[in-house]
Amino acid sequence: MRRVALFIIGLVFAVICVGIAKNFSFPLQDGYRLQGGLSSHGHLYRGYLFSVISEEVMGVQGSKKGFIYGWVAESGRQFIVNTKTAGVEWHDDAVSFSRALAKYGCPAADMSKEVNLAGLREGFRKFSSE
Repeated sequence: MRRVALFIIGLVFAVICVGIAKNFSFPLQDGYRLQGGLSSHGHLYRGYLFSVISEEVMGVQGSKKGFIYGWVAESGRQFIVNTKTAGVEWHDDAVSFSRALAKYGCPAADMSKEVNLAGLREGFRKFSSE
C-alpha cells in the first residue's frame, strides 16, 4: 500500500513538473505577465492567474505612463490595457489605435520594439516600457 501511495505522489509530482516546464511566464510591467505554452505566442495575465487577454498576443509593448498595448492573432485587433485599472480598450483599425495611444501619451506602436512569448522564450528580446 505504501508503494502505491509513493508511486501516485511521484506521478503527480512528475505531471506538475512537466506542466511547469511546458508553460512559460515572463514579467512585463506593473504585475502583468505574458504566459503560454510551447506552441503559443502567449496570453496576457494580471499576476499568474487572472487572464486579461485570452486571445493569442502576437506582439506587445509597454509605456511608462502605465499602459501595455499590442495586437492579437485571431481577430487582428489592437488592445490597450491600463495597468492601474486593468481596463482593456479594443480597436479595430490602426487609425483609432494610433489616436488612442497619442491621447494616453504612449509612444507609437513599433513592430521592432514588440515582444511576444516566442521572442522572450528564446531570449531574442526583452520587454521594456518606454
